[in-house]
Amino acid sequence: MAIGNVPVGTTAYGVGSLKIENNKVNDYTTTRSISNVHAIIAGNVENLQIANNELDGYVGLRTTNYQGGQSPLGSVSFTKNVVDATHGVMFGKNALPGNGIEISDNTVGPNTDLIKPGADAASIIFKFSDGITKDDIRVIPKGTNVISVPSAQRKGYQFGGWYNESGQKVAVNGNQLNLSQFKNSKAEEGIDEVLTASWIPGMTVPPITNSPEVTAPTTSTTPTTSTSPNTETEKPTTSKNPVPRRAIKMGGYLYLTKGTSLYRSADFSNGNRLSKFTKQSRTKRPVFKVLAHAFSKAGNFRYKVVDQNQGSKTYKKTGYVTGASGYSSNLYYTTMPQSKRIQVINAKGIYQYKNANLTNRRDRIAKGKTLRIKKVTTGNATRYQLANGNYISANKQLVIWK
Repeated sequence: MAIGNVPVGTTAYGVGSLKIENNKVNDYTTTRSISNVHAIIAGNVENLQIANNELDGYVGLRTTNYQGGQSPLGSVSFTKNVVDATHGVMFGKNALPGNGIEISDNTVGPNTDLIKPGADAASIIFKFSDGITKDDIRVIPKGTNVISVPSAQRKGYQFGGWYNESGQKVAVNGNQLNLSQFKNSKAEEGIDEVLTASWIPGMTVPPITNSPEVTAPTTSTTPTTSTSPNTETEKPTTSKNPVPRRAIKMGGYLYLTKGTSLYRSADFSNGNRLSKFTKQSRTKRPVFKVLAHAFSKAGNFRYKVVDQNQGSKTYKKTGYVTGASGYSSNLYYTTMPQSKRIQVINAKGIYQYKNANLTNRRDRIAKGKTLRIKKVTTGNATRYQLANGNYISANKQLVIWK
């Protein structure tokens, strides 16, 4: 905890600059639903930097100010942290940063909400997914109806609009985003709404001056022959249908069903291969988080991903895997089995939880046990509700349809 206390009513900051980095908080996963388990609490700091930490518990970073009567934070930078808390960053009442927020390059667990603004505000994260531009985080006071969206340009690409986590394009009028379209969404609940930029190959915008060089795909749809030994059966995808309907949505998780490789760019070759993954049994298949949808110069569909496999030489690194049909599958079931029964296949069994976000853990269910389910809760990480009202993960490496 770091609170820069100053006399009530003053506008001064108690701490000018504070950097917290390279720390590891104890694992509180068994009590992550308890609201007082906070890894870092900070307030009345003019320049707060949180970087390269491993943060578990209920909240990774909580901002506050003493009794709500002192200055809020000046600016916050929350970067390159590994967060497996229920909430990554929680902005306390009357403690919203006044001079800007940078929240980027963090690795979060499948059950973590990156930002929880607090009772008096919501947030929207604009993810550019171009390898250059940092996420634009907008903290929005509740009651706001319209906000401006950041401009999006990328050398060699046409901007295709902003898409939500369900893969639906949001409506933007000029540079104005009407928040009424998010009614009953996570933004309405004070939790972050994530919008990701879509990019269509083609030199349709002027080059961005003074920007890092980006390899620009052409508009050709002629397939190229991969120099990789992993031959892919792919059909080039044109800009008229930029993302296949079967695609796993951004923010979701996939596992590989065939052997393939992770590459540095969307144009596969031996020279830009990062690592190779062989075909594995169901419970050991390599898992990746989908960051964005991309295309090779030839128009072949790719997933931009983060390696989630501990022990892999590319663990937590970003790259591209093929989006060809048959090479990967959604890590989570998204529908109910016809029999309404599933069987536990994980060697160590699985736990059941009282809540759909897998908090308030209950008894462990042993491998081989068949369970009756009555409901599916869909999202980036799907849950099944059991007949007893408790919830379990719908992860295909933990359970299988009966």
